[in-house]
Formats: sequence, structure tokens, C-alpha cells
Amino acid sequence: MEEMPLGVMTWVLSDPFKAVELAKAVGVKTMQLGCPRDEYYEEKKKEEFKKFLKKSGIKVTTVFCGYAGESYESMDAIIETVGFRNPKLREERIKKTFQISDFAKELGVNVIAAHVGFIPEDRDDPVYKGMVEAVRKITVKKTGNTSP
Repeated sequence: MEEMPLGVMTWVLSDPFKAVELAKAVGVKTMQLGCPRDEYYEEKKKEEFKKFLKKSGIKVTTVFCGYAGESYESMDAIIETVGFRNPKLREERIKKTFQISDFAKELGVNVIAAHVGFIPEDRDDPVYKGMVEAVRKITVKKTGNTSP
């Protein structure tokens, strides 16, 4: 079995240039990149970062999705704000996930990750159904796989 390299994960919405510098500073060659602020999806900034990343020698294995308004300050905040649990934020966050996925692909990264939120145990709960549907929309659009 191939040994997995040690890496770092950088914070969502942080400066991706500083994130890569952090990885270099601690001596790792791989990292999970927290999705950057919106300005990095614009062509000029994105191209600048792609060149910087290539020159750095750091391999990004995953781009991690993060969404405006998420809070990890308390368990209640996590339950209410993280991922796709809040129906009022779901469509906006699905759209953001596609944007992050496209950004990752342009960097040559084939994997995105996200906290989808706390999923209710009751499969009849409308929140459960909405969360499953949100994840299904993302995976079907990006993979073409329709199996549950």
C-alpha cells in the first residue's frame, strides 16, 4: 500500500497565497485548500494563483467548501448555520458549491469536500429530505451518477 503524504488543511475564506506559504513553511508537500474569498474566482486572480501554486511545488488534493454565515462557535450555531440544513440558504450554497468545484477543476484538483450539516435521523423530516436532495443535486450534476 502506498504511503499517504502528510499535509495541512487551511481555513476557508483565507488568502490562498498565504495558505500555500503555510504549507511550505511547515514542510509539507500536500494540502487541502479552504475555498478562497470570491475575488479569487475572477479570472485575473485565479490565473495568478494557479501560476503561484504550480511554482510552489505544493499539491492541492482537495478544495474545501465553505459558506457565508457558517459559525462553529457553539453546537447550536453549528446545527443552525453549517452546510445545507437551513432551507433558506440551500440553493445559494448549492450554487456556491458548483463555483468552488469549477475553481478546483481549474486548479487541477478533482476533489471537493464540505460539511453538509447535521442530518436528522428521521427520514420523514423535511430537513432530512431537503439535505439529501441538495447533496444529490451536487453529485448528479458533477458526476452524472444518479444512484443513491
